[in-house]
Amino acid sequence: MSRKQLDWNGFEVLWKVFLGLGPLAQPQDFCGKIPDSMTDGKGGRTKPVAIAMKDGVLDFLPVLGLKRGTAMEFAMAYCELDCAKEGLFRLGVGGDWWYAVYVNGKCVINRLGTGNGCENVGPDNHIIDVPFRAGSSLVAIYARSGSNGFRFAWAPRPGADVTEAVSPIQTLRSLRKPLPQLLAGPWLMNPDVGRMSIAFISHGIQPGGVDLRLHGSRQPWKRIWHQECGHLITRDEHHQIDLTGLRPGARYDYRVFLRDPATREETFFPGKTAFRTFRVPDRESKTCKYLAFGDLQFPREQRLKFIEDFYRNGKGAQCDFIVTLGDMNDGIGDFENDVARDYLQFLAKLTKGEQPIVFVRGNHELRGDDRVAWGRYFHHPSGNTYYQFRYGETAFLVLDAWEDKPAMYDPKMHPYCTLNDDEAFISAERQWLFRAVRTKEFRTAARRIVLSHYGYFSLEDVFHFMTDNFRGPVERLFGGAHPLHPLAFWLCGHTHLYTRSIPGTSAIRSFGDHKPAYATSPDAKYTVAAISGPHRAVPGGCPQTSAFLADIAPGVCKVQGLDSTGAVFDEFQVSDDGTLLSENTSLQRYEV
Repeated sequence: MSRKQLDWNGFEVLWKVFLGLGPLAQPQDFCGKIPDSMTDGKGGRTKPVAIAMKDGVLDFLPVLGLKRGTAMEFAMAYCELDCAKEGLFRLGVGGDWWYAVYVNGKCVINRLGTGNGCENVGPDNHIIDVPFRAGSSLVAIYARSGSNGFRFAWAPRPGADVTEAVSPIQTLRSLRKPLPQLLAGPWLMNPDVGRMSIAFISHGIQPGGVDLRLHGSRQPWKRIWHQECGHLITRDEHHQIDLTGLRPGARYDYRVFLRDPATREETFFPGKTAFRTFRVPDRESKTCKYLAFGDLQFPREQRLKFIEDFYRNGKGAQCDFIVTLGDMNDGIGDFENDVARDYLQFLAKLTKGEQPIVFVRGNHELRGDDRVAWGRYFHHPSGNTYYQFRYGETAFLVLDAWEDKPAMYDPKMHPYCTLNDDEAFISAERQWLFRAVRTKEFRTAARRIVLSHYGYFSLEDVFHFMTDNFRGPVERLFGGAHPLHPLAFWLCGHTHLYTRSIPGTSAIRSFGDHKPAYATSPDAKYTVAAISGPHRAVPGGCPQTSAFLADIAPGVCKVQGLDSTGAVFDEFQVSDDGTLLSENTSLQRYEV
């Protein structure tokens, strides 16, 4: 077997692979050297076969002569790589479905318990920084097949580089340059009357904050540190400045700064004399326009391309704010790589830090080893993942649909569910919702709109869990012939198939020649519309993913369904109280 120098092109190598194994209780016992043979699943001995990695992927099933999902298979794969110097090397890994990777006998990533966490297998599923020693290093993979196949993907990724020797080998964080720099951001979020949040992630731990002043003002900048009880925050790299008491409707200039804790030197972003600008929401604006997308569980490059296409082709730059409707990807295995270097870097660049982003948590954001980071990085001043805000005369409710699998779900399939306190969360959100609709900001609005990952009158999951969570409060507050709080419309996702309910009926409009199992009700006098998302069997005409462009004006709300080219494939218009004024009738109507 050939050995390659560890560099950016050294990954298309032959691997020694043992197939047909039984489960290994201690796979690390087999990772120190390449064995001559191993015990197979029937008690015999098996020799390794040579498998070439193609485009960064090892595919075991063709060698086994099997189709995907036919049987549970186990394998050990080995290769040797040479490294001129010791140091960290950044790798991206992914697989179908359970696996662990060992370098020189030490485990560098273990997904044997939780699985890959991303159905679209690729090297960007999990990005890790791996220590390699000078000279020969042995890489070993223990893998167990999944229902979609038996593949393992890996590829080098920009970042830590072994060309810089490190002795002893240290963690990535300690290798970062001390000079202040941004990893992601800034981005705006939590828009509301007289409020805004500015968030950013520094490259390394440095105190920071925001300089702020009214747009066009010659007054000195007002400095607002990221602090707590008077102490500058230096415990992590995430910074969020919650601005309150802003002048409603006014424009503000701001610049982000970081301070080197050793030299006290300050670095400004975008620069000391440059700045970004944002407009504060008020109560009086008659119009409102926003772009919403989500359910982007695609490989990273494809996902970011969709976001860019939606933003540019959907004229996102002309919107007041952007909405992400949840399920950024299949889970949060590592926040920095799955979210910060993915969504946040990209959205912050597109919006230029001048358009607020409304983040809605989806059920897949409750999955993965680093899922608890959501509440910290997308912190709302209320402390909740559900909240309300006003943008002009429009009141928005952002609801958290929670998980579609209860905590008692099979822990072998989704162990993260067992760590959820379903009852506590659902109960707290229900109580909050009954309080929220009684607030002056909600009651006095000209119209009311709900944003969530899952809509009550959309797809029922196998446990009916999300449906049951929403049923009581939704029917009581927004349902019936004379609802207590009429809604204009409700935008969501989760179904992965574009659908739209027809107010006051049990009918929906959708694509394809099959009747989806949707739960709708004539008691809903408002439209519920769900974006499209990844699906294997694409019904005729249904885009693989879609977005909404909502344009709000007095007395009429126009919502368009867009594909990634910006083409409008659906449109409906409703009044402030949800009455359907016009709709696209070319979509198939289904009586549910």
